[in-house]
Amino acid sequence: MTTTPPATNSAQAVKVTPAFREKAAERLVAKDSPLGDATRRHAKAFLAAAHAHAIDLKALWASVDPADPTHTCREVVLVVPGTGKTGMCFTSHPIGPAAEGEVAMLLDRACAELPGVTLAQALLELTETAAHRIFLNAGFTEVGRLAYLRRPTPKRGEYTATTSWPEGITVTNWKRGEDADLALALERSYIDTLDCPGLCGLRDTQDVIASHRGTGVFDPSYWWIIRKDHTPQGAMLFNACPDQSTIELVYVGLSPMVRGIGLGRALMHTALAALAGRRERTITCAVDTRNTPAMRLYSALQFESFAERIALVRPVRANRG
Repeated sequence: MTTTPPATNSAQAVKVTPAFREKAAERLVAKDSPLGDATRRHAKAFLAAAHAHAIDLKALWASVDPADPTHTCREVVLVVPGTGKTGMCFTSHPIGPAAEGEVAMLLDRACAELPGVTLAQALLELTETAAHRIFLNAGFTEVGRLAYLRRPTPKRGEYTATTSWPEGITVTNWKRGEDADLALALERSYIDTLDCPGLCGLRDTQDVIASHRGTGVFDPSYWWIIRKDHTPQGAMLFNACPDQSTIELVYVGLSPMVRGIGLGRALMHTALAALAGRRERTITCAVDTRNTPAMRLYSALQFESFAERIALVRPVRANRG
């Protein structure tokens, strides 16, 4: 392991080298102490899955006692780089204030040395109160509580695509070379949004598009740009995720200029008609629980909640890879 200067409470941040990854993985997946055979099996399965899915483990950090010659991993943090210059954070499960401080220290260190990442993210279960406290202490901000919704993939003929739009409205699939229009549509849809407004402006819009495109399998047949009088005013983007047998609504949003005229329902009917009959079992989405108009619409379209998460983010400086 390569070490950094000592941190507080005698803990030292070390970047985990491949030789120590199994021990670090054991601490990462362990829900409590002491570590046992089940934890070791879970750690091996985690590392095997990471290898199979080409998950980058370079941003794996551990806290150690400098006086401990075995370099036992006390706490562990992993940040997995993603598309759109994002990094998803995972931590061990500390017990007590000192251990929580070590995890916060590791998060801070990891975020400071993420090559090519500008936004660190975390998604926590509502019961993870200690983790929530740790991320806030490490400079993260809560941007929303997300409801994860799903419904069965429609059967053919269950929905009819909208063919008659309000005056001046056109809805067309994204075409190559239209990223500037898509960026403008997204930026306008962020104005006074009810869906995680704290995220607005934290990343370059082209990075946001790259992140959307990198979710699942990108197919322009399921990406739509909404225009009014030929000017982009919104977008609706779906990607298939075959490994999970689902189709994800990665983004839908409208500018204030075209809200309140029934477009949301008409757009979703069009999308559900286009997605009908696909082999994926479900269609999923995540929505800020404060966005009551969207929650009502999804409920009317037979979406049901199956999980909730707290979303936290921390802007980080753009490091060179």
